[in-house]
Amino acid sequence: MFNWDYKIAKNWRPKNDEEWLWYLTRAINYGLNNDKLNFDMVKKYLPKLKIYPNKKNFLQFIVKNYEDHT
Repeated sequence: MFNWDYKIAKNWRPKNDEEWLWYLTRAINYGLNNDKLNFDMVKKYLPKLKIYPNKKNFLQFIVKNYEDHT
């Protein structure tokens, strides 16, 4: 994820619920910069994420369809 307004280490990764919510919200709303989302974390935090409604609906669709096909 590209952070233009926060100085964080290049190898930084979220460690707790608060950091995961912050990271996923920013990554989904503002771009991943060639990073990949962790599906399990998106699924876990999706109800709590404050992201654009269209993106949230799309991610809910993906999670539901993935679960239906496994």
